Amino acid sequence: MLTQENFSSTIDDVMHGAIDMHVHFGPDMPPAPDLRVARRLDGLGTARQARDAGMRAVVLKSHHWPTGALARTIQPIVPEVTLFGTVVLNYSIGGLNPFAVEVAAKIGCKVLFPPTWNSAYHVSTHSKDPASLTPVGLRGRGGITILDEGGRLVSEMHEILDIAKANDMVVATGHLSPREHLVLVEEAHRRGIQRIVVSHVREEIPLEDRRRMADQGAVIELVYRPRMEPKAIIAAARGVGVERCAMTVDGGHAFNPLVAEALRAFVGQLLYQGMPPEEVKTMAQRVPARVLGLD
Repeated sequence: MLTQENFSSTIDDVMHGAIDMHVHFGPDMPPAPDLRVARRLDGLGTARQARDAGMRAVVLKSHHWPTGALARTIQPIVPEVTLFGTVVLNYSIGGLNPFAVEVAAKIGCKVLFPPTWNSAYHVSTHSKDPASLTPVGLRGRGGITILDEGGRLVSEMHEILDIAKANDMVVATGHLSPREHLVLVEEAHRRGIQRIVVSHVREEIPLEDRRRMADQGAVIELVYRPRMEPKAIIAAARGVGVERCAMTVDGGHAFNPLVAEALRAFVGQLLYQGMPPEEVKTMAQRVPARVLGLD
């Protein structure tokens, strides 16, 4: 039972061993008028504040360049926290580029993201806000889709998934459309990929589809936001099962709390709203550890 005396220490207990699979840091993108891409800490600072909070691991994500080599470089400096790199299939690495994925896998990129800021879905939903179409711009190109005209995965994605499986990578879903989420997860599952994450699930993906993807082995990522409704997060977790969900803050922005502090607030809010510590610990520790191969 939570009391005034043990509330803070209970949060600490969850944080000691917590893992965030979706952390932004700087520098990520070239200077731009869009302040949403301003980052608070560099990779080393991000690792150090995670260490100081007692976290077990973080995944370092850049929208525009593979971060595996950086993670490996920083790791000996902050050995207390396991660091993982990512590769995101935006135009800056050639889009749906299997060659870049092959190299990324070999230099320590554990997590593969399909297009994010350059995805056709992201572009279409931000068309009234040109600054949010990324500082590097589209250079006259349309957004990237992973589906052909028949709604099937394009050939490059089949090759990319083969590389991901061969290197035991985590396949996430990035900023894809709800339909693309479903097709990618289904194909990854069909190919026997064991590590799949549905990225920062939002309301446009119905609960029925979340359950369907979870049934195919995907972990559902639940994201902290300063104005979030904790009760809605709890309902979303229980809708698919807490053992199939992972907490993340998708953080690192200059205007938000430090990643570790945001995660601590996330943990505290769920506990405050009545979620048992063991359920919170499952989403903050056990599920991400399983996805990243730490257990």
